Order: sequence, then structure tokens, then C-alpha cells
Amino acid sequence: MRRLLVLLLCCTGVTSALSDPQVVSVRSGSTQTVMIHLAFRDWLLSRETPNEIRLQTPWGTLQTIPQGRPHDQRSTYFGLLYPAALRLYVPGQVAAARYPARLEATLYVCQKQQQLCSRRQLVLPVVL
Repeated sequence: MRRLLVLLLCCTGVTSALSDPQVVSVRSGSTQTVMIHLAFRDWLLSRETPNEIRLQTPWGTLQTIPQGRPHDQRSTYFGLLYPAALRLYVPGQVAAARYPARLEATLYVCQKQQQLCSRRQLVLPVVL
């Protein structure tokens, strides 16, 4: 197992993710771990709704859900999010090249000050 470059979705305003493709090096014929860190500023992520993180690659779609500790004062929200780990298998016959992929997150968040809650769809282009 080889750990890959960490991908980060910064949810400042939670309207969109990074627009430039993030480049992740992978090796054919191996299983590797992609670590995804979610970072929020002025927003809380709900623990009671169906949040989801997906990595779509030429070799299939991987998915997970955010995990973490409850918020100290608002137990229905996350206070600390743990990095999400996705195990990516790259087939042995894959030639060295740049392959487009996409990291997506469906998140149910609430703005701390205004207590405005909504479902947000974030997309980050990735090159493998």
C-alpha cells in the first residue's frame, strides 16, 4: 500500500471546490490510498444527513461518508472531521499517462452565524 498526495476540499462558503485539476501520482498494478481532508470555515457539517464523498476514475467509482467526532455544543454536527481514505486499485495494464478523474462531495451544511442550512455539491477535477 502506498499513500498518495492528500486532496483537500476547502469549504469556505461551500459553493465550489478548487477549479484547477489536482495531480495525483499513481502506479499501475497496485492498490493505493487516497486521503481526502475536508476543511470548513464558518460552516458545520450535519451528522444526521446522507453526506457522501466520491472519487470517479477510469477504473471505477469509490465512495465513502465523512466520519468524525460530534461538535461540543451541537451534537447533530461534526466538530472534528477525520481524513477520508479511499483505496484505489490501478490495473496492471494501465499505461503511464494522465487520466482524468473527479472528486465529488454531496454535503449537508449549516452556516454558523445565520443558521442557514443547505445541500451542497462540490466537484474537484483530478488527474491521475
